[in-house]
Amino acid sequence: MTDQVPPVEWVTKIDVAKRQLRAAIRFFFERRDPVIIHALAVAAHQVLTDLGNSSGIAGLLKGKVQSAQQLRNLNVAANFLKHADKDPNGRINIRPLGDLTAEFLMDAVVLLQRLESEMPMEAKIYWTWFVTKHKELFEGSGEVTQGLINLGLDPDDFDGVTAMLMFHDLQEAATQNAAKRDQ
Repeated sequence: MTDQVPPVEWVTKIDVAKRQLRAAIRFFFERRDPVIIHALAVAAHQVLTDLGNSSGIAGLLKGKVQSAQQLRNLNVAANFLKHADKDPNGRINIRPLGDLTAEFLMDAVVLLQRLESEMPMEAKIYWTWFVTKHKELFEGSGEVTQGLINLGLDPDDFDGVTAMLMFHDLQEAATQNAAKRDQ
């Protein structure tokens, strides 16, 4: 057995946030454990919020208009999931977590779009799903947003959205395999 040192893999804060966001979105549509999805979503959101703050870019959930109490309320579930120092025997109802997670995911996608022009496919699909699911919030938001609504995506068809993500994975793998063959 040889002692091989694994190669170094450096990541930036934006890389970390993208990885967390991509995984959270996939898990969201795959209807995985809501605790894990929320933890990933708020972690990505916090990194993107911090990066946005250092660039003068504010999100909607944790922008300048929220009071300290509103921010505490937003963070109740996230803090419960990562701390046990003040309430070692605490418990939380995770039933309403899905809607809160959806808002964190959307705000993270918006922050990512504002920070970088290129967004991962998961973020684009999530944006389309969210706009379709909450079209009343986006009325009059412009031609591009109306185009997303007009796509006719069924916001309750999580299996269809998951299939779109899998199709994207297959396309990406085929492209990578073709590039390897051409080398």
